[in-house]
Amino acid sequence: MLGQPPISPQRHRQEAEKNKSLASELVDDHPAWSVIVAFYAALHFLDEYAAFYGIRFHNHRERDTWLQRRSEPVPLGHAYECLYVRSRFARYDCPPAAHHINNPGYVRRKVFAWLDDVQSCIEAEEAAHGFRL
Repeated sequence: MLGQPPISPQRHRQEAEKNKSLASELVDDHPAWSVIVAFYAALHFLDEYAAFYGIRFHNHRERDTWLQRRSEPVPLGHAYECLYVRSRFARYDCPPAAHHINNPGYVRRKVFAWLDDVQSCIEAEEAAHGFRL
């Protein structure tokens, strides 16, 4: 919603952790949905960092533009993009059961690693700038 104040970094962290936990719970029975939820965990980790600057994004394009203009570590942008692309694929393209996006092992190995990369990059950037939750 336009004109609303930014959400606190702490609130974004709560949402990120909740989504990360839910992604882990879903992986065995619903791996594709686990990918989608993992992406939203990454989104909230990124929004947590932006909130320290008083920024609240209204859509993915704003978030992507902001991320591309920053000089954060390359793994952050790469991992976030990997999660975004795969979550859209899982959500909108109806991948067949045999596709790797529906394989719990793939999700644990690749998707959760990207999510961990996003979280660790955000935490490192926050520490470097003296941001505290």
